[in-house]
Amino acid sequence: MEEAIPPEVDPKLQEHRDRLYDEICKHCERLAFDELFGIIGVWEDYESYRGDHPELFAELARQAPCFTDGKMMEATNRNCEVQTADYDCLKLSNEAAVATYFFQLHRKMEAVAKKSTSMPKCPYDLKDHHQKPISESSHKAAGVFYYKRQTRNMTTVHMVMEAKLAQAGSVINKKDLGQIADYAHTIWEDQPTRTFVPVLFAHGAELDLLVFTRDKWYRASLGPLSYQCQDPNGSDVDRIRETMELLWFVSTLPPDRFGHFCDVTKHSGRLLFMHEGNSVMATAAFANPDVQCVILKGRIKRVVHMRGRLVHLLEAQYKGKKAVLKLSWVPVDRLPEGAVYEFLNKKNVGGIPEMFDSGILCENVFGYRLDYLVLEHCGDPLDEYLCKLSTETQYERRVLDSKTKETVVEIIKQVSSCLVRANDACVLHRDISMGNIAVVNGKATIIDWGYAKIFDNSDDALTPVVDRWGFNADEAMEVEAGHDGQTGTPEYMSIAILYGARRRSLMDDLEGVFYVVLHALSKLENGEEHECLGFTFVNNKMLALVRSALLAQEAEHLSCFGVTEPGGHLGDVLRAMYRFLFWSRTGYIGNSLWAKKGYERELDLCLAKEF
Repeated sequence: MEEAIPPEVDPKLQEHRDRLYDEICKHCERLAFDELFGIIGVWEDYESYRGDHPELFAELARQAPCFTDGKMMEATNRNCEVQTADYDCLKLSNEAAVATYFFQLHRKMEAVAKKSTSMPKCPYDLKDHHQKPISESSHKAAGVFYYKRQTRNMTTVHMVMEAKLAQAGSVINKKDLGQIADYAHTIWEDQPTRTFVPVLFAHGAELDLLVFTRDKWYRASLGPLSYQCQDPNGSDVDRIRETMELLWFVSTLPPDRFGHFCDVTKHSGRLLFMHEGNSVMATAAFANPDVQCVILKGRIKRVVHMRGRLVHLLEAQYKGKKAVLKLSWVPVDRLPEGAVYEFLNKKNVGGIPEMFDSGILCENVFGYRLDYLVLEHCGDPLDEYLCKLSTETQYERRVLDSKTKETVVEIIKQVSSCLVRANDACVLHRDISMGNIAVVNGKATIIDWGYAKIFDNSDDALTPVVDRWGFNADEAMEVEAGHDGQTGTPEYMSIAILYGARRRSLMDDLEGVFYVVLHALSKLENGEEHECLGFTFVNNKMLALVRSALLAQEAEHLSCFGVTEPGGHLGDVLRAMYRFLFWSRTGYIGNSLWAKKGYERELDLCLAKEF
């Protein structure tokens, strides 16, 4: 590896990395390696490995070089038989020396393992990427451990190794941590089977293991890989030998024991979920073509953050039907989405996806649970569906014919009916958005009930659901109630929730439907990039105040949301929704929705019947 001047990072890329740094910088926990191995669940594996291979890399430890003042040098002490081997890194300095030594050491460790019949072998290919980026990405990591597949890109990265100079005070500086976080973020984004992302961090003479989880990131020192003086003693040799043993242990763990919920080396594009009896606990494995399973077709892109909830969606086929596989990382105390679907089905609530299979793959990984759902594919988001039905005019403006306008009316009625029936079953959706109203052949379905809450647990139909999914109904209700003001997509949140209300109702969900329909119509008229005042987001409270002012203009409110009065039945339905949501017998209530804490709207059943 040649020494090179670090290239200037693209400003947009650096801005992205700075955001990732801000997400994680205050969420680090330093642990001893044995504590971290215990939490990950590999401590017993390590004890067995260490017991089976004492003095594993003693000779390599005695041959290790010295790294000091940014330079790799020979280390010699005849009394403890230290004599530096012929390493190319002795000609280098700075990060190039650290990375080159790591690669050469790993090759020597592989050679030691090949001579043994019992030592574990490394199942990964270690490749240098400090100059050439990983395929289909901009990432130039010092080293990458790949699964042994033909394809090599971010989807086949098992673990990244990054090499830097010694960090002052053992604190990883902002630029370096942002870069490492960017690797982890992309792996989370590109690998749906992940449970955590490990990174080996060689800094100066030291080697750390970083583990990025949905909750926080952990840092454990594995110890020194090179000497820090030219005249080491016997204890220095022992420490380096122990670090080498730890490095080889981490480098040889199979993926289903170290970062994945299944063995991804056997990736076949066909995922089999297995339960014992009626249990929701499940295991998963990639299956052969002759096994009845979920056939994966492709990814549905979602926004991925470094911490917190994470959802992977994959288009799939299940028993000959078009389906969606949903993998959701959620805090362990949150209501399982599969339980919500199960309960809604027991209450015969229509307008929700058919659930083919569901369960829990990981009960608790660093405070997060991994749920899976195999659901009916319910079509396109509302705006995309209407775009397909519309006609483009000579002014690049799309219009709906009378038949399609009637379809919009039916969609509004179907969605509203679903929410009302769910509310009758004491369930609120709480995340109405464009993407969560799917339509195919005029049939509308409300999807993604992952933020739903059950607000009354007295229904006997809930008992078997609670028993099967193993959660405490009272605790789940309390936890979900505490998130009333935090869930949802700002563009489609109600005025009250945007302004900070902490109690949600059916009216908030119905107000969300109103905004979704207006936004879909606005996109047809004005194009995807058009910004109108009603959908211009600055912050939650500002949007609440702007909307309450715009909606006060009864005759002109539609134009403030980029919509021309549609006329006919659709116009009547939109007016009925508007009056239902924002007026009472005493007048306009838009200002009361944000100004009066705990304000409750009156239900005008006559207007409600119109949609």
